[in-house]
Amino acid sequence: KFGEYKANASTSGPHVNLGFKPKLCIIKAIESGQTWFFFDSARHPNNTIDLYLYGQRSDLAESTAGTIDIDFLGNGFRVISSGTDLNSTSGHAYAYMCWADIPQNFSNAY
Repeated sequence: KFGEYKANASTSGPHVNLGFKPKLCIIKAIESGQTWFFFDSARHPNNTIDLYLYGQRSDLAESTAGTIDIDFLGNGFRVISSGTDLNSTSGHAYAYMCWADIPQNFSNAY
């Protein structure tokens, strides 16, 4: 499922309802030149997911630096960071692309 969410600049962050638990989410700020962030449950199966890959680096470096954290929920994900990379000034838009953990169980997971 692809879409966008609006930042709220809160440490509880916005909740994005996907209708399924994600296996992989890719997130990027729309209004800025920030990098793509790749979060997955294969390398980090438990919440809080603070291990991610940078998408615009030659080495696709794995990182846990800073306050770039999300939780994968049964029906979507929640940004739990007020950092500028995923949840900056209230109202800023972020694009996301997410794939389901168990897609065959959900009709809206494709």
